Amino acid sequence: MAAWLSHDPVRVIEDHRDRPVMAGRFPLCVESGADTACISDGDSIRLAGGAPLRVIGYDTPEIGQPQCERERELAVQARAELQRWVNSGPFDIVYQADQRDRYGRRLARLERGGEDVGEVLIAKGLARPYDGGTRENWCA
Repeated sequence: MAAWLSHDPVRVIEDHRDRPVMAGRFPLCVESGADTACISDGDSIRLAGGAPLRVIGYDTPEIGQPQCERERELAVQARAELQRWVNSGPFDIVYQADQRDRYGRRLARLERGGEDVGEVLIAKGLARPYDGGTRENWCA
């Protein structure tokens, strides 16, 4: 692990209008305070100040209200993989203009060196492609 990452708070290291570059250590939200940047689940993060962000292009199992044990297990794994990915080094937050989901979260993709975090989670079987349509059942 890079020395700058082990205890470093999350911060913007480059600010490009709708594409800030973030770096630092993202803890799980259950381990952090309400205003701390953290990982909520496999497709949601919270930025400093508590601003929620929905990572788009994929869907992960629900960690808060899983419908079965398999969904819960996959949700925990997806959250851990997202945390590993964001904590592996600086990444871009690519905002979708000023779009928000039905819960008021800003929508964005997370990218590093041309790699989209959604593609990583999908390749590992921890997420499915998602464009806002009907979600598939993780328990089937």
